[in-house]
Amino acid sequence: MLSFRLSTSTRLSRQPWAWHTLGWARATRAKRSRSWRRCGRAQGTQTLEVQSITFWRESVSASNESGIQARLDRGVDEFNDGAYFEAHDTLEDVWMDVRGQERLFFQGLIQLAIGYYHLTCQNYPGAEHLLGRGLEKIEPYRPHHRGVGLDGVFVAAHSVREQILARGDEEELSWPKPVIERSGE
Repeated sequence: MLSFRLSTSTRLSRQPWAWHTLGWARATRAKRSRSWRRCGRAQGTQTLEVQSITFWRESVSASNESGIQARLDRGVDEFNDGAYFEAHDTLEDVWMDVRGQERLFFQGLIQLAIGYYHLTCQNYPGAEHLLGRGLEKIEPYRPHHRGVGLDGVFVAAHSVREQILARGDEEELSWPKPVIERSGE
């Protein structure tokens, strides 16, 4: 069993302890014990007993690839049905499982989905901001990536963003429903 001493200044909430001490790693079956003047340790230290440590890989394993593609397809279907928030949730699950440059592709799709969600809520500043960031991230992957055609949604999102920037304060927007196309790739 491995033991590590961490100071209480190490952020332990919402993130695995190993991100802060060993880089991108996850501790499995970690047992935390606080030591406040016990066992001869200084006040304010914590001991973690770890049975194993797994480091993140830079790319997706082949066994996980089919699951990622299936969730991507579900997220695209939700986006095309106008369920932008649900598409965001589905694509965010995929994004969390992917490493390397692929993360930017998924992050761009997530930002487009939330940008369109903001449009449905008439939050035009939020929509403009997220559509712009999403467009920046998916542009390098055009015209298609992972079986998804990006040109149509890119042009539609760019057009809506331009309308938002050009509109008056009280003016409401009418925008066509975007569609993420499937490509043969």
